[in-house]
Amino acid sequence: MACWASGTSISSGLVVPMLFIGGLYGRIVGRAMVSFFGVFTENESYWSWMDPGAFALIGAASFFGGVSRLTMSLTVIMMEITNDIQFLLPIMVAIMVAKWVGDFVTHPLYHALLELKCIPFLDSEPVVFHGDTSLINLELYSAHHVMRKDPITLHQKEPVQYIANLLLNTTHGGFPVVKMSKNSEDQIFYGLITRLELTVLLKHEDMFEALVDTRNDSPASAVDDTEVTHVDYQQLTLDKLSNPANIQEMLQLYCDDSKYKDLYINLLPYVNHSAVTIPDHFSLHRTYIIFRTLGLRHLTVVDENNHVVGIITRKDLMGFSLEEKLNEFIARDEERSTEMRLDI
Repeated sequence: MACWASGTSISSGLVVPMLFIGGLYGRIVGRAMVSFFGVFTENESYWSWMDPGAFALIGAASFFGGVSRLTMSLTVIMMEITNDIQFLLPIMVAIMVAKWVGDFVTHPLYHALLELKCIPFLDSEPVVFHGDTSLINLELYSAHHVMRKDPITLHQKEPVQYIANLLLNTTHGGFPVVKMSKNSEDQIFYGLITRLELTVLLKHEDMFEALVDTRNDSPASAVDDTEVTHVDYQQLTLDKLSNPANIQEMLQLYCDDSKYKDLYINLLPYVNHSAVTIPDHFSLHRTYIIFRTLGLRHLTVVDENNHVVGIITRKDLMGFSLEEKLNEFIARDEERSTEMRLDI
C-alpha cells in the first residue's frame, strides 16, 4: 500500500502511508488486547483498562522504524507528535525491536529503491567477503587492484570532431586532462573535465579555433589561456542538459562534417585543476574512505611520475565490484602459493 500510494499523484510520499499502515495494525492489536485481556466492571467504561489509540501510536512508530530503520530521529518525531513523555519508553522499545527484526530479514526500503534505480550508493564502511564467511581486509590491497586501467585522456587542446566522437561512442562521465612535462615528452596529469562540461563547451561554436601548433603547453601560454573564458561558470555547473535530442544531433553534425576536424577547442580555462589524485599503491580502504567522504565521482590514479595509469569511479567501489576484482587476485595468489609448495 505504501509503495502504491507513493507512485500516485497524491502528495503523500512514503511517510503518511507508513504511519497509516502502522497505526492501522496497531489499532487492531489494541482492540484485540482490550477485548481479550481487559478487566471491566459494570460501572467502568470500555476504555478504562487501556486506550487502543496508544497501541496505534506504538504500531505507527514500529512500522515506520522497521521500514526506514530510523531510531533517534523517529523517536523524537513521535514524541513531538504526542507531546506525552509517558510514551517514550514503549516507543523506543517498539522502534528498536522493529529495527532489529528488519535488519535480520532484509535491507531498508530506501536502500532497495536505490538498487532499483541503479544508484551506486556507498556504505559508510566497505564490507567485502571472500567466499561466504571470510572477510577481506582492504588495507592489504591497493588502488591499482580495482582501478580501470588506461583511461581515455584529453590534451589541453583537442579537435572538435574528436571530442564529439568521444561523447557519442563512450558513456564515461569524466576524462583526465594531461599536458607535456617541462623536461621531457611525457604526458603528466593536469586536471579533470566532466562529460557535461565538454557538452556545454561544444554548444559554443565561437570558441572553436584553427590552430597550427596544438602542443603549445608552455607555462606562459597556459596562464594566458586560462585568463580568457568564453563560458561562464554558471553555464558549466548544470545538473543535466535541457534538450538531449538536440545535443545528439549537434554531436552527430560535428562528427560528419569534415571542417570540424581542423577546428580545435581550448580546454585550459575549464579544467578542474583541484581534482583529487592518488598514487597507484595507495591503500584501497583509505581510497574508499576518501572517495565517500569527499563525495567524488571520479578519482584519478597516477604513478610516481604523475602519469595517468587509471581511474576509479563510484561503481568500481561497490561491494559486488570489489568482491569480483579482489577475488580474482586472491585466486591468483592461492594458485601461486600452491605451485610454490609443489615445487618445493
